[in-house]
Amino acid sequence: MSKYSMLATLRFSIVVLTRNCPETLRHSLATCLDQDFDDYEILVCDNSDPAAAAQVAEIVAVAASSRIRYLPPERPLAMSAN
Repeated sequence: MSKYSMLATLRFSIVVLTRNCPETLRHSLATCLDQDFDDYEILVCDNSDPAAAAQVAEIVAVAASSRIRYLPPERPLAMSAN
């Protein structure tokens, strides 16, 4: 399925905000991906420090799902801004 086709059929997005909690993210993504339906996407908004951000990026890569979009900010953000 093309990216455009997938976006056209999405019913909702799951937004996961994370900051320096890679192990929690690992479990959150596993739970999100273990669903019986397929019309959703997962947006990982990572506001971690550089060391934790590398771990978060690795967790997203290992999950290897086209449903997940990894969105690191250009600069550190307050949680409300993230």
